[in-house]
Amino acid sequence: MISTLQQLKKELRIFFPDISESCKRCEYPECKGYITLFEEEIDEFLDLDIEVVAINEEVYLINNFEEKNGELNLSEISPKCKLRCANGKCGIHNHKPYICLIYPIMIEKYQDGKHYWCFHKLCQYYIDLKKIGKYEEIIFKFKKILKEIDPELKKKIYDYYFKVCSVTVSQYTDTDIDVIKEVKECQNVNRQ
Repeated sequence: MISTLQQLKKELRIFFPDISESCKRCEYPECKGYITLFEEEIDEFLDLDIEVVAINEEVYLINNFEEKNGELNLSEISPKCKLRCANGKCGIHNHKPYICLIYPIMIEKYQDGKHYWCFHKLCQYYIDLKKIGKYEEIIFKFKKILKEIDPELKKKIYDYYFKVCSVTVSQYTDTDIDVIKEVKECQNVNRQ
């Protein structure tokens, strides 16, 4: 049973084989901007001298924002991650937050109003998996990991998702995402 965020992150570190090769060629900006953090991840980043910002005192992000007159510019849709090196590699690879480790799989509110675990189709890794016929294998393994996550940790993940949704807007269609599995636990929650 995966009962802690650290255990889940350990599983995710080895979950996407060869993803870095796809990342080198990827032009999709979605994974390069807003990097949200669980509250329990904040201290690790502060210890690394990485600036963290809070939105509405409940959503925490790595500060990838430009500043103007002492104010953060939050208008950029996908700010470039300041932790990516010039060659595109992650500058904190061994300390990646949950959101970076699980991407390109995310929970998304779909056009039918329900919440699903989804795979972002515009990610180069998705394109490469489809091309080499490994996509179904990855989805099978991901569903297996989902079954191993303790219900309390799942609740923590869903609460995190809703906090992020409270300050962001996303509208995905079949062009953008491949639905993996409905998140039934989220359907009865009265949130946006």
